[in-house]
Amino acid sequence: YSKINEISTKLGKPIPLLKDLLKLSQNKHSLFIEIKPLFSKLLLKKLTKETSKFTKCMFISFKHENIFKLLSIKRNTKVGLSFCPPTSIKKIIEKSNNPKINCLILNKSYLKNTLSYLI
Repeated sequence: YSKINEISTKLGKPIPLLKDLLKLSQNKHSLFIEIKPLFSKLLLKKLTKETSKFTKCMFISFKHENIFKLLSIKRNTKVGLSFCPPTSIKKIIEKSNNPKINCLILNKSYLKNTLSYLI
């Protein structure tokens, strides 16, 4: 982060840390926090602790293991699953039947006028 911060500051576009965004949101604005890599349970516990006072955070990820680990740490965490092709609509519906999942995020490819994703 220090190297990225150095470069982005020189360009006049500093990149905030999560704690900065949480502070700016003042718990008034919804934050969708996308977890990109696969996180260890220890990192996810740290993340839930850092965001515990902020009720408007929702965690989303293409790496569904992250979401299910988060739910095992804190059951009432707001979470969403992200999908992109080649995931079938059938698989998306199957995963969406979990009552603990608050939202689904679909890649724009699913909006194309094609039936290939319906199988």
